[in-house]
Amino acid sequence: MTAVVHFSNNLFKLGLVGRHADLRVLLRFGLPAVLAALLGAALLGWMSGLAPVYTYEALGQMRAVAPVKLVIGVVILVFVMLELSPRFAALALPPRWMTLGGALSGFFGGLSGHQGALRSLFLVKAGLDKHAFIATGVCIALAIDLTRLGVYAQQWSAQAQAFDWPVVMA
Repeated sequence: MTAVVHFSNNLFKLGLVGRHADLRVLLRFGLPAVLAALLGAALLGWMSGLAPVYTYEALGQMRAVAPVKLVIGVVILVFVMLELSPRFAALALPPRWMTLGGALSGFFGGLSGHQGALRSLFLVKAGLDKHAFIATGVCIALAIDLTRLGVYAQQWSAQAQAFDWPVVMA
């Protein structure tokens, strides 16, 4: 459901700023990002079918820690620690790392939706003006969202009743 909301938001932003995107950076960063997003989304789908790694009782009910929730929780915690780190905030990698950056950003975008921090880390030194930086980032985010939604859609038919569509539409 979150991926649908991210996609809708990025589609709106594309309409506002998309014309400023830098095609060279889109290809160099975006193509590896899309390919790696396929991998991340596929890994997420595979993990969602695994048995719980731990069960416990809380408030009179049995609870389970699913591998997918554990991994996503760890990813979120790592990104929070990175965001709070002054060294990470000051870090900017040179353009020669752009392909690797696209792959990392895409993989984590497909796995958990966390792609923005990595994308910025690698694109900030790409020589883009502020309009191109924002527009290129939006285009890449939208491409990753489309990729992961395509992978996730294969699982929707089995879980469609669990989606809270009124919340998504709002």
